[in-house]
Amino acid sequence: MRKNIPLLLCGLLTTSAIFAGTSVNSLAAPKIDPYKTVQAEINFGREGVEQTPEVYNNKKITVLSNVEAGDYWLVKTVDFNEGLSKMSITVKSDSVALIEVRKDGVDGEVIGSFKIGNTNGEYKTYTANMKNVEGNFTIAFVGVLGNVSVDYWSAEKAVETPVVEPEPSQDPEKIVDPYGTVEAEDSSEFVATAVLGKEVAVRGNGYVAIKNVDFGDEAAVVLNLNVKASKAALFEIRLDAVDGTKVGTIKVNPSDYQSRYATVNITGKHDVYFVATMSGATVTFDSWKALRAPVKPNPNQDPEPTPEPQPTPDPEPTPEPVPQPVEGGITTDYTINNWGTGYQVSVKVTNESNKRTEGWTVKVNKEDVDIDACWNVNVTEEGGYYVITPVEWNAVIDAGKSVEFGFQGSSHIKDKIELFAVGEVKDEPTPEPQPTPEPQPEPTPDPEPTPDPEPTPEPEPVVVNDGLVLGYEINGQGSFTISFNVSNNGDSAVNGWTLKLKKSQLTIDNSWCVKIASEGDYYVITPETWNYVINAGDAAYFGIQGSGEVGATLDYILE
Repeated sequence: MRKNIPLLLCGLLTTSAIFAGTSVNSLAAPKIDPYKTVQAEINFGREGVEQTPEVYNNKKITVLSNVEAGDYWLVKTVDFNEGLSKMSITVKSDSVALIEVRKDGVDGEVIGSFKIGNTNGEYKTYTANMKNVEGNFTIAFVGVLGNVSVDYWSAEKAVETPVVEPEPSQDPEKIVDPYGTVEAEDSSEFVATAVLGKEVAVRGNGYVAIKNVDFGDEAAVVLNLNVKASKAALFEIRLDAVDGTKVGTIKVNPSDYQSRYATVNITGKHDVYFVATMSGATVTFDSWKALRAPVKPNPNQDPEPTPEPQPTPDPEPTPEPVPQPVEGGITTDYTINNWGTGYQVSVKVTNESNKRTEGWTVKVNKEDVDIDACWNVNVTEEGGYYVITPVEWNAVIDAGKSVEFGFQGSSHIKDKIELFAVGEVKDEPTPEPQPTPEPQPEPTPDPEPTPDPEPTPEPEPVVVNDGLVLGYEINGQGSFTISFNVSNNGDSAVNGWTLKLKKSQLTIDNSWCVKIASEGDYYVITPETWNYVINAGDAAYFGIQGSGEVGATLDYILE
């Protein structure tokens, strides 16, 4: 954004020539007739906008160029004496753009907005409905999205038939399921935003809200947002009001659409507010989805009772054999969320047999997908396939039960993918009883000398890398969720990081956005490929769930 010194009065003599009869004995702005063509260079103050001469269709014209997000120009004493129904603007743009029209200055009420497409190097006219106003006002044209050059504008008088405001997209009584993809444009409340087709542009200090979102009794632990930004921005997630309880925050980097994860802990029914908090930064919001932590099988569950032995009755005649149902195996089901520049695949693995399985494997054809990141599984490659195997806590699937995992990518994906489970559940063979050997006397070994006791090692100290800082928030006791962020406060990027947590302090049941391994007395937490590098000033976000009476602070080693 280019910043110029605001011009308090542009071209007084030129303005006087255009508006015949206007006195030049006073510095008061002349009344502007909006129902005629008004050149954009006729303005009374601007910020970040350049006045530029150019030749278009063999004619010399003067335009306001480089109108970007946060830039504006003012037109004073605009005389809407016959009301307002529509406004038109003639512009040139090389991408999708948005300009808002505000009454009473830059911070005034938004009375309408121009949604602008790529004009391919030509000046084109766009018309938009406006709220009706009557009287003299200062009008501000404010850039919200894109980069635009403006030639001129005009207004249309009010008509007898009032302009009908569009109804909110969301039925206020509708219960929203957050575990399916929720489109941003289907929200029920928009403030300082613009709906651009299937996406919503949210300005700094603006928000969108979706009502009656039912997260259920099992907590949602992650919200996955599909967003992009014109420059670095922050998006807060709040419950039940725009200033309600903050449950998560994401940082949106200036780039094309990206999936950003916010670690949360939400149950029950709420109104969810997505609030852009950085002034001058516009967040373009496509969709969002909630994720639950998968349920870990309970190894301590009581087994089925063993029936008491019954007396053996007299043998009956042998009946004809009755056909038995064929025992099923491991099946898979998947859904694809493809937003064009990336995608997410959610997979359910179901044990349809009547036997418990102690492990499972899923294969995915590499010609159909390109996996960048995954959660709740391990991924390796074997020939033309990705080989997906469980982590420790979801390897067991009881009869009739399921586990879920997912992966993401940013390259190619087909509408249908080759994804299948390997092998079937089978009965374990019953071992034949072996005869008990006769006991043999053991020779008495010569006594070994007692070695000197090893010195007790000192506990490893807690070490924090000078460039890395760990932040965390603990929710709950007995059964808890911990949201982490590893921030890089150094001057250069960090390529790889490791966090160690003591097993004596907590038990990790599941995690997201990281890998968990075991090493002696510690859990070793390492990043996925997509959050391996932390740029200077940036952070990696992840979380764990577990059990145990975890304290208010954690003993950790961050490397």
